[in-house]
Amino acid sequence: MPTLTGLAPDPHQPGYRLVDVDRGRFASLPADALQPLDLRVGAELEPALLDRLRALADVEAA
Repeated sequence: MPTLTGLAPDPHQPGYRLVDVDRGRFASLPADALQPLDLRVGAELEPALLDRLRALADVEAA
C-alpha cells in the first residue's frame, strides 16, 4: 500500500503543501483541502484517500 512520505510547505506557493508518496513527489496541493484528510507522514494511504489526493491533484493540474 502506498505510504505518505512527505508533507511540507511549498516554498513556491504560499498556502500549499508538497505531498510525497513512496518517497516521490506526488503533487503540490492546497493546505486547506488537505486539512480535513488528517494526513500523517509514515501512514499508509487507503485506496479511497489516495483517490481523493489524485482528484485534488487533477484539479490543480487543470
